[in-house]
Amino acid sequence: QAPSGQCLATMDAVHGLEGAPGGQAGLSFRELLESLSAVHERQQEAIWRLGEENASLRRRLELREGPAGGAAGGVGLGDVRSVQPEPPCDAAGEVPEEPQELQLDAPTSIYASESQASEGGISVTQQVSQSTPRSSTVVWPVPELWPQWANSRGDSAQRVLRRSSSQSKLCIVEDATGQAMHLANRFHQRIILRPNSVCRLSWDFLSSLMVCYDVVAIPLMAVSLEKDDLLGGGTGDFTASMDFVTTSFWTLDIPWSFMTGFHSEGVVEMRAGEIARHYVKTWFAFDVFIIVVDWLVLYAIQLERSASVLGLFRMGKTARVARILRTVRLLRFVKLQRVVSECLELIDSESIRAMFNVSLAVAFIFMMNHYLACGWFFAGHIGWHIGAPNWIQSNEVQLKNSTTYAYFTSLHWSLTQFTPASMEIRPYNIGERVYSIVCLMFALITFSSFLASITASITQLRKHSTEAGKQQYILRAYFKKNNVSSALSKTIWKFLRQHHFNHQTRGHKAQVGVLKLLPPNLQGALHQELYGPYITRAPFFFHYMAFCTEGLVEVCSQAISEKTMVCGETLFFEGKVAEKMYFVASGYMRYQHNLERYNEVLGTGSWIVEPVLWVKWVHVAPLNANTSAELIEMDSGKFRATVSLYKHTFPYVQVYAQLFQQYLESIGGEHLSDLLTDVGMLETLARDAWCEVTTPKDQLLFQEMPSREFPRLNRSRRRWTWRRRSSLQGPE
Repeated sequence: QAPSGQCLATMDAVHGLEGAPGGQAGLSFRELLESLSAVHERQQEAIWRLGEENASLRRRLELREGPAGGAAGGVGLGDVRSVQPEPPCDAAGEVPEEPQELQLDAPTSIYASESQASEGGISVTQQVSQSTPRSSTVVWPVPELWPQWANSRGDSAQRVLRRSSSQSKLCIVEDATGQAMHLANRFHQRIILRPNSVCRLSWDFLSSLMVCYDVVAIPLMAVSLEKDDLLGGGTGDFTASMDFVTTSFWTLDIPWSFMTGFHSEGVVEMRAGEIARHYVKTWFAFDVFIIVVDWLVLYAIQLERSASVLGLFRMGKTARVARILRTVRLLRFVKLQRVVSECLELIDSESIRAMFNVSLAVAFIFMMNHYLACGWFFAGHIGWHIGAPNWIQSNEVQLKNSTTYAYFTSLHWSLTQFTPASMEIRPYNIGERVYSIVCLMFALITFSSFLASITASITQLRKHSTEAGKQQYILRAYFKKNNVSSALSKTIWKFLRQHHFNHQTRGHKAQVGVLKLLPPNLQGALHQELYGPYITRAPFFFHYMAFCTEGLVEVCSQAISEKTMVCGETLFFEGKVAEKMYFVASGYMRYQHNLERYNEVLGTGSWIVEPVLWVKWVHVAPLNANTSAELIEMDSGKFRATVSLYKHTFPYVQVYAQLFQQYLESIGGEHLSDLLTDVGMLETLARDAWCEVTTPKDQLLFQEMPSREFPRLNRSRRRWTWRRRSSLQGPE
């Protein structure tokens, strides 16, 4: 607490007073009160600042008084930082001597605090000055390597790499999309197609068109079994051509199926023997049976067209039987369902999925009406041939004049069964009456299901915006009842729309419980797909992935978790022992270093605190959330334990860690930062580490692998200049 005389002197200096507050002439009592109020506010602000400094000191002292503070046997790192404040102009005295004999031009009180991390026995001694300004120069000593990385560099990964790559011709690899695949040899890699390849998807699209043609055309053939008509006949030029095209297509589909991989237990099976065994057990007999029937039908129709007059009657009966057998092709509709389900799996947007489901329901209704119309016309056609009263003759719908008009009249009748509408067509015999009743019952059930599916899709779309709409309604009511000004309410609305209502948070894996049921290989593939694009932006992980994909998958599975940050939240403070490395998945984070040039706003794709993976690190500056942010955090201890399991790449990781520590030494203690922005230098470290543990032949292989095996991730990265390790130097 400052004496009262010092307060008065401060007030006089601020307001230009020559004596005591009450002794200045020309000031009214009101002006004097205002002056004293201003001085009071400034003193309160100074007290608040002192409170913040006191809280910071308490946090540092808690590190010493915590459970880990009393652990013995810590590895001493020396003083974490030395503070050199600017000398105050109105103070004099001597500085107490410290172990490192820090000489200051002005008296300051130094409080020492120690903290120890439970892992690795980190012992930290901090020297904090009470009068240290924020722009003070902070000198941090280079921390030690973790014990795992401190071994010698004599190990070589070349022999192990060669042995592991040649143990067996059968291997599991990953393609550019991250799918695990069984491969047997290079020849099969050339002729076997992935189930999600462009060629296979194009073939599936053509097969869908062929199935749709059969679904539409085959019922039309039942409309007129004896007339040579474009819609219903089987001997027209267009119909005959399409029959030959579709039959040829499905014949080629059989060998094509022998060359397409399939999914099995989360792995894409690409071995020809396994593919053939799987196809023979599933669809082979079904496809061969339908193909044989199709070629017999084509042969019978050809015989009918080329038959003589004497054999026309017998061949006509054969052709009619062949047309009836053609309905077997409708069984291929099952394959269309498989293609539709695969298309739904590719749609991520809920609104598009809802629209797609509604479109499928509408198409199903029209298809059912198409079949009911063909059946209704066939019922009238049978009554006409047996001489019974029928709707065709009673309504003067003459088959010999226009089969097309008769079909669309039947389609109109079938649509009236689904809706409360009427038309002049009605049943005239018992067969038509029974068929009409069956159609009414079927329409009642089908149309009700159709309406229910549309209602469910719309409800699902509205469900996503219900919670946000409820919060907006409550906020409007609150503003209205409390008479909040329009200017302030507009500002609040703008902030909430920017940071809350329109902000879509990144879904966390822990929120989807069904993912726990996946086998380990699918779990690993999912983790790599989720986190790989973020962590491989760091040069070390990008190169580590190139020759140890299984190691990267294990790191993504064991060492990574997700974290959500709200606007204004602090992730870590200065002086806190570091435990994790962080990657920004969305949002913005602000790093506030003592040196202005190291301050930076981190966006999507950035990473920070990489040193914690290699050395015993203490945070240099705080990191705060500028907006709502989603982070991917990598635990240092779990990372070290995971990469230690892969002996053939462990020497490379060791050398990289040692080079990384040398890089920190070259930077200098005053320039150390949690955020290392010299990505080109990190790229050089990764390449130099690889060159030290491999031969020139392996180095050439390493340079080619990223662009060949992982084009999807490599396209978003730029090429960095490869500099020699002798060029490592710190900032100027």
